[in-house]
Amino acid sequence: MNQEAKFAVLLQADNSCGKFDSFVEASVGDTVQIASKISYDGCVCAQTKPTIQADYTFRATRAGTYYLQFLTDTSRFIVDTLVVQ
Repeated sequence: MNQEAKFAVLLQADNSCGKFDSFVEASVGDTVQIASKISYDGCVCAQTKPTIQADYTFRATRAGTYYLQFLTDTSRFIVDTLVVQ
């Protein structure tokens, strides 16, 4: 409790100009939905889809079981369960 838990998150950009910007969270009870924001700067971008690694940090303020739902596309999540004592 009150300690950071770090998660390495792999993201895929649409082209070579994609850079990780931030994570956006929405919490409902013990469930946290996490979406990533990727910004695209540049005019000439290779049409490759690079993988970007970003660290997501979660800090629980109370004990319990938390469900972290990482958004993979518009409607699918990868769910990770974190038990905090």
